[in-house]
Amino acid sequence: MNNPILKRALISVAALVMLLPVPAAAQVCQQGTSPLYLYTYYSDSSYTIEVGSYHDTCNCYGVGQSQLQGTATAYEQSELIGYCVNGQLVHD
Repeated sequence: MNNPILKRALISVAALVMLLPVPAAAQVCQQGTSPLYLYTYYSDSSYTIEVGSYHDTCNCYGVGQSQLQGTATAYEQSELIGYCVNGQLVHD
């Protein structure tokens, strides 16, 4: 290509095309309904002193878990807090 004006025009068009947004691939969420719980840990069998907890989480991949806050023990109680419906949190 010997025409410098045409060459510059093609470079400019190529640069503009590179700036165009590319559509993201559609995310397909897991289908179905799963219960979500809050798990609470206690120091002993009296279940009076709370020492730790974590809860289920909901996203497109299904049910996951938050990080444990505190300490896990053998004295655990769970409470239903909602549902994961097709990747969306629905409160109970």
